[in-house]
Amino acid sequence: MSRRSKLGHAVAYALMATSVAFAQNSGSNQEDTVQLNAFVVTGSHIPTTETAFDARTIPVDIMDRGQIEQSGYTTASELLQRMTASNAGSVPIANNATGFTPAASSTSLRGLGPDATLVLINGSRVSPYPIGTGGTTAFVDLNSIPISAIERVEVLKDGASATYGADAVAGVVNIILRRDFEGTEVSLNYGNTSNKDASETIVSVMTGVSGEKGWLTAGFNFYNREAIFAADREYSAVPPFLSSNSSPVNLQVTRAAVNEALGQPAGASISGVPDSSDLFFTSTYANRANNNGNLPPSDYTYSSGRSSTYNFNESAGAYPNYERAGAFVSFETEAFGSDSLKAYGDFIYQNTKAVNELAPSATGNFANPGGISIVIPGRTANPILTPGEIAAGGRSAAIGAYNPFNPFNQDLSGASRARLAEFGNRIYREDTDSMLLTLGLKTDSFINDWSLDMGLRYSRIDTASNDTLVSISRLNRLMDANDSIFDPSASDYIGTTTPYNPFGYYKNPIPNNELVVPFAQVNLHNLNESDMGLGYVRLGNPSLFEMPAGDVGFATGVEYRIESLSQSPDALGVSGDVIGSSTANITDADRSIGAVYAEAELPLLRDAPGAQLLTLNIAGRFEKFFTSKLDTFVPKIGLKWMPMEEFVFRATYGEGFREPSLYELFASGLTYSLSPVTDPLTGNTEPEQDVTIASSP
Repeated sequence: MSRRSKLGHAVAYALMATSVAFAQNSGSNQEDTVQLNAFVVTGSHIPTTETAFDARTIPVDIMDRGQIEQSGYTTASELLQRMTASNAGSVPIANNATGFTPAASSTSLRGLGPDATLVLINGSRVSPYPIGTGGTTAFVDLNSIPISAIERVEVLKDGASATYGADAVAGVVNIILRRDFEGTEVSLNYGNTSNKDASETIVSVMTGVSGEKGWLTAGFNFYNREAIFAADREYSAVPPFLSSNSSPVNLQVTRAAVNEALGQPAGASISGVPDSSDLFFTSTYANRANNNGNLPPSDYTYSSGRSSTYNFNESAGAYPNYERAGAFVSFETEAFGSDSLKAYGDFIYQNTKAVNELAPSATGNFANPGGISIVIPGRTANPILTPGEIAAGGRSAAIGAYNPFNPFNQDLSGASRARLAEFGNRIYREDTDSMLLTLGLKTDSFINDWSLDMGLRYSRIDTASNDTLVSISRLNRLMDANDSIFDPSASDYIGTTTPYNPFGYYKNPIPNNELVVPFAQVNLHNLNESDMGLGYVRLGNPSLFEMPAGDVGFATGVEYRIESLSQSPDALGVSGDVIGSSTANITDADRSIGAVYAEAELPLLRDAPGAQLLTLNIAGRFEKFFTSKLDTFVPKIGLKWMPMEEFVFRATYGEGFREPSLYELFASGLTYSLSPVTDPLTGNTEPEQDVTIASSP
């Protein structure tokens, strides 16, 4: 079991925070004095000798090991995302395959987003996940931290850029690892849902030794969770909105092509469409039960908007198949033969494997600016040109291309949308390795009463993905009867002379489609790496000098870190040739940042009329971004007033800043996504609007 002071559990916080405490011996009037070391609380670099965390000028919420175990949460992400202070904007592990980071998760304080929430381990920064959520937003992956290794979590719900620098706008989550553990602890857990479809297995081993000169703590952890699919639960079987990326396909057509297909004179009226519309939509959704891929134009519905919808939760995964294993070691020992100088270190390694299944590929608008557009060729090799094609000087499809199943003699692209249900679910497989190494020296008697903490940290996260998706160019070839893949004499002949028929309904299988689908399925292999090197020197003194109301605390320090990002996408991703994926580019970027900070805690009044205690905290930080040649200074002022013991009033003023992530600055590709957009004038919401984001230094 872990080592405990004789003061007992009732004053566990005091053991963490006090320098001197008194305990009355049973049956004796003699008082024993227990000397405890001052230590640094999240939100301040000044070593504290207060008797409780909440006595500080800056309030900090604490979850200790006992509370963590009693919570019942089995992962660090669950624990930190369900904190009271954690609001909208967290990166979830569930339902996140479309968020670019399907195997990672983060927390978001005060709803300001993971990029505004600084996550520390043992008071220092770690490398962010090598892919940004949404393709751009940096965050620390909580899945790289085993919950069995956490001693406590300290949460500062106030801006802390003056203390910790960039990205602490919403606050700070400081994860303190277990240490000074003596004995061996083995934990085995198994759980399952009432449906018995998502078993959870957890194994952890903790062991440690302790002596007069130091201690060593080590642990091993294993976690496995089976997948859950949305259709397996009544509450998630149908999503809040149905997708217009649908089967049967939503087609954007011209009046000229429809008039010709229906045998009407040019410019004739079309039921369901205003006479003023020359460009509109059509689908067979109303007649889908009878759709075998060969319905005539008269069986189509024509309308100003897309009429076909799709329930993507029919096959989508809600929670991934997830496995994590790793180990951690921490130590502290006397250094250079001195009992006042301590060497310390931490090492964590975690491997995470996740498999997410998402509903079949949603094409979005067939037109794909900056990438390869989807085009269903006209019924003949000489189709009716759309106004856009006339302006561009030629047809959208390849010269000579045609699809005999197309009921309209028009190349179909533009705002058409489809769901490639016959190609099966999109599958995202992620294999992530994360590593953290810290080595340092510390003493509480540097130049009399000063404390010194200096060290080096290196952290790294590597992800390798293997995703099964659909190639746009290969899909286009499948729909072109004139392509060589349908020529028995060609070297790339795929075994049939009949092209893919995209006009059917996925619940009415078309035998030939099943033969050709594998040609367009591709596996993408992407490698992403993020690492950070950090050096720091921190000085603190809880009693720099004495004022009438008490001792003045002071802290100062310097930090220097180098961050780097490397992204090596699959060649298909670089060419923009994958449905539902952004055009990726090779990224190799780094930056270096230096900082100097100082902080003072001044007791202004104590035991005065109307003020049992009044303290002032002043902090400031100068940060230099060497790569971009920019710098910034941010101040913070905090005031705590205790008119009486039962009441505490706190107020702070601070300035903060968020440094753009390396993805936002240097990722050279364009990020595409389908996002909900609301028209501010009409209030109408388009739940799947194409959105493009580009980086900018």
